[in-house]
Amino acid sequence: LGSKACGGPQSYLVLYKKVTDVKKLTELVSQYNLSVQEENKKLGLISTCSVVPQPQVHCKDKTCQAKAGASFNPYIKSTK
Repeated sequence: LGSKACGGPQSYLVLYKKVTDVKKLTELVSQYNLSVQEENKKLGLISTCSVVPQPQVHCKDKTCQAKAGASFNPYIKSTK
């Protein structure tokens, strides 16, 4: 989710595919990412260029969460 000024995601979005409209969410995330990229460019922003690791995910009762201590924030990490 999002876009660092030097490229790559700002964070990951954790979701449960069986109860999420993945197609719609993907469209919205793409729009958001493009908006962030354009703002970064317009404002001349820079970032750390560090790699944001994918979080470990725990799912229970149709709810998924990043495990404690895991990063949370660009691309979509989905579970089956």
